[in-house]
Amino acid sequence: MLRVIALPAIALVCGCGRIAFDPLGTGTGGDDMPGGDGGSSVDDDQDGAPDSGDNCVGVSNPGQENEDGDAFGDACDRCPAFFDDNVDGADNDGVTSLCDPHPTAGGDTIQLFEGFANGFPAGWAAVNGWTEGTGEVSVDVGANFGAAFTLPIVADTTSTIFVGFVPVQNNGAQGDFRAVGILPRQNGFLTGLACVVYLPTGTSVKTVGNINIMTDATLASMAYTWVEGNPYVLRAEQGGGQVKCDVYVGTTMMATATSSAIAVATPSTSFYTNSISTSVQWVMVVDSP
Repeated sequence: MLRVIALPAIALVCGCGRIAFDPLGTGTGGDDMPGGDGGSSVDDDQDGAPDSGDNCVGVSNPGQENEDGDAFGDACDRCPAFFDDNVDGADNDGVTSLCDPHPTAGGDTIQLFEGFANGFPAGWAAVNGWTEGTGEVSVDVGANFGAAFTLPIVADTTSTIFVGFVPVQNNGAQGDFRAVGILPRQNGFLTGLACVVYLPTGTSVKTVGNINIMTDATLASMAYTWVEGNPYVLRAEQGGGQVKCDVYVGTTMMATATSSAIAVATPSTSFYTNSISTSVQWVMVVDSP
């Protein structure tokens, strides 16, 4: 059970219910591409970056945030988490294959991407001591102590949540609950499922899998020796009444586990750590039909 953290009820409202994201741009022809064909002083999207140097011409992004360092800013990148050439996948749905949970079936859309360029944006709820840096948020937690943040949208039952993170240091002992991961749909941190990298209580075996957050019971797991201080991508893919929990190094999957989902009322979507100091570089939510 995620039992140490004492959280208030969190009610988040986001205007239209989704974060505006336009991977195809709003310009026409080549003008939605970085360095569009406008003059050096032309600024079609009025974001303060002239079209000649704008990494999202046609999509207003004053900060020019660019998590993966490719030619495309986060606001118009078809895969903002991973460096690629922005060419659409085989399904032509506007999400490139590295970010597409179903690269051969159309209909996927990026609903949220956040690279924490300026810490937590408005609408996010963080509890228990997060530090907001430039390009990451981080938290130091002691043994059997937890911290979390909640996204400003609720992931659908067919959404996939990706998180780029570093498990910095395990501060727990074998008798402590030690886990870092995604809570795709949870209620008050009391009911629901978590996709986590963890050490089951009473063992030193590093593991990836789904757990019941009420009981800490493992629902599905696979042993994987994740390393403190190394960067990983955790992916919780929902659909068909199941949750598939994967851990990646870069774009290579290292371990996976799948279990039935746990239905909850009035859910929210969160990221959680217990006993493990952690930094988070980005979060992405992709919706699927």
